[in-house]
Amino acid sequence: MNRNIQKISTLFFASVLLFSCSKSDSDDVEPATKNAFVISDQEFALDAGLIENYGETDEDVYDFDITLYSSSVTVVEEDGEYYELAGEGNAVYLDFSSSSASDLTPGTYSYSEGYEAGTFAVGVAISNANFASGIGTDYFVESGSVTVDKDGDTYTITFDVTLDSGEKMTGSYTGVLKLYDYTSAFAINAGSRKSK
Repeated sequence: MNRNIQKISTLFFASVLLFSCSKSDSDDVEPATKNAFVISDQEFALDAGLIENYGETDEDVYDFDITLYSSSVTVVEEDGEYYELAGEGNAVYLDFSSSSASDLTPGTYSYSEGYEAGTFAVGVAISNANFASGIGTDYFVESGSVTVDKDGDTYTITFDVTLDSGEKMTGSYTGVLKLYDYTSAFAINAGSRKSK
């Protein structure tokens, strides 16, 4: 019987030791900012988002625009289509060129004004905005990359860009994006650029 108690005691202490030692160095690393963008150590929340599919804009190039915004911002629709943002808060707008007609292709998109597949041509953030009055602080992307991942209906958008002011903007958003599909309304001939 003493032998069984000794085995149980040994197993108990071994399991305590195992769990107490299982913390790795990676546990001390601060997680990346989620559902926010950061500029100059200031964090601005992003709680929801939408994606607009404009269809083909050039041969085998498809336009998808993503708008992310904070919980105090609302989406105004007109005839079932996205019209504008209202309220007060923060937002990020990104204009992607994808190689897929059906969805924004997962991968890393580099900033480029050429509208080639695998790039984003416009990146704008606004903080502390009043969308009715147009007051707020605007930030314009000048270089960098945005990574898009998708798991089921959930997107993860991660950005690491440089602004025209020279400041860095980092952050990410994970969540479902409401789809607005304009492919039939904006159907155009391959080789010509869209008109939004």
